[in-house]
Amino acid sequence: MEIGEIQLLVEKAKEGEEEAFEQLMNAYGGFIYSIAYRMLGQGVAVDDIFQETFLRAWQGLKNFHPGGVILRTGSSALPSTSVLTILKKRRGLKKV
Repeated sequence: MEIGEIQLLVEKAKEGEEEAFEQLMNAYGGFIYSIAYRMLGQGVAVDDIFQETFLRAWQGLKNFHPGGVILRTGSSALPSTSVLTILKKRRGLKKV
C-alpha cells in the first residue's frame, strides 16, 4: 500500500469512516499478528493483542499524523506495548 493511500485512509478513518479503518486493519493485520505471535507464541493472548492493538489505534487516530511516519514502524509499538502489559499482568505487576 502506497503512503498516499495510507494517508487517505487514515484521514477518512479520523472522520469516522469505519470502512477506511477496516482497510487499514486488512493491510496491517498480518504484520501486527506476526509481532504478537513472535513475542508470545501461539495462544489466545495473540488474538487479544491483535484486538487490543486495533482498538488502541482506533482510539488514537485523532493524534496520528502519517505524514512523516512510516505506518509499519509506528504500528509495531502498539502490539509491543500490549504484549508487555499482558506479561506484566501475568506476573502480578501494575499495568504500564
